[in-house]
Amino acid sequence: RDPMRDWSSDVCSSDLFKMWLTLLALTPASLSSAPVRSFGAQEAFTFASDLQATDDGGVVVVGRTQGSLAAPAQGPGSGDAFMVRLDAQGRTLWARQWGSTGKEEATSVVRDGEGFWAAVQHNGAEGLGELGLKGYSSAILRINGEGEVERAFSVPALIEDIVLTSEGELVLCGARITPQSGAADFFLAQHAPDGRQRWAQVPSAPETDEHCRSVYAHAGGVVATGRAMSPILEAKATPMPGLRSEDEILGGLLTTSVSAAGRVQWSHLVAGQRFGWGQQVVVDAAGDAWVAASFEHIGASPNRTEAALLRFSPTGHAQLVHAVDMVNSERTRDDLVLHGESLIWSVGLPHRAPEGLPAAELVMSGVRGGEVGPWVAVDALRRGARIYPAEEGLLLLGLTCQATPFHAPSPYQGCDPAVRALPLP
Repeated sequence: RDPMRDWSSDVCSSDLFKMWLTLLALTPASLSSAPVRSFGAQEAFTFASDLQATDDGGVVVVGRTQGSLAAPAQGPGSGDAFMVRLDAQGRTLWARQWGSTGKEEATSVVRDGEGFWAAVQHNGAEGLGELGLKGYSSAILRINGEGEVERAFSVPALIEDIVLTSEGELVLCGARITPQSGAADFFLAQHAPDGRQRWAQVPSAPETDEHCRSVYAHAGGVVATGRAMSPILEAKATPMPGLRSEDEILGGLLTTSVSAAGRVQWSHLVAGQRFGWGQQVVVDAAGDAWVAASFEHIGASPNRTEAALLRFSPTGHAQLVHAVDMVNSERTRDDLVLHGESLIWSVGLPHRAPEGLPAAELVMSGVRGGEVGPWVAVDALRRGARIYPAEEGLLLLGLTCQATPFHAPSPYQGCDPAVRALPLP
């Protein structure tokens, strides 16, 4: 599992939380917001992993809950997967929930005509009979606009991201877990809608930890990014001048390009840092792949991270576009989205903002002509904020929080998962 997403374990340890998912509206003319509608699991912890906008102005949200959104909670497990559809006014149209006594999470959702594809992870050894899953595997569900599961197939990996190709096939990105050793292998595969596997890239490196985090489909194939501890997928170790650390590599940012036929075209394992993660990848109209990345320097005191934006040409030439040295590692994830011809980069900040950046939990910048523009503070959404293109501007998925007492068992007591509309920066 991705350590940057394991912030949820702190929240789960508290029984004092009342988590709701709130749909918020934000007008481009002002940065104030007002709640429109909320739904949730009452006293239980709930968080959202991904969303898709719908043609009616609403959203479909997936994630994990310890409560009962659409079915009774499944006992003492770490949470159930859920999928909820809201209309343009924030009203709940339907909700679905899948779970066991283990840990389930719906990690990714993508539009497919009038319906959706969603990935549901089962992170446990016992299996999930409801979806026909074995341990440490995922169900890929085709769900219609009314919330009914039309078909499903399983894959032997924990899927983090799914995308559709222009031919309507599914590309899956995640990690294959070996229960006996706990090793995780980078997993990237393409499947037909009926579940037939077209190709797979699942390189195995003994007793190491590799993950695919994000994948993007384009005309020539796919580009995926994540983390690797060894040069798998024919990757070459790639020094990146401009990054702060030159320490021995313990786990680096892996980015790979795979053709539509499943052949590796190029791969880079970015060297020169301690722990690296590719967090989000997009491919622009020119065929350049852009990666939002985070590098953690364990040897520093306190631990430090760098947020970095990298560009890879269609032939695999790697370039560091921009890097921000953070005060410490206590910060949220970064994201990247294409909106028309605009590239938007969002960066989660620590409690003490680095010099030259606004004091905020999250900042965004427009990237034009390879240059990072001014940073814009995003107010009132915390922890793990994701950005998505919308018809007019962006959608932001994160948390909105009330003031937390000093003695509270978690800094996220009183936080609500939230979706907000934002203007482009």
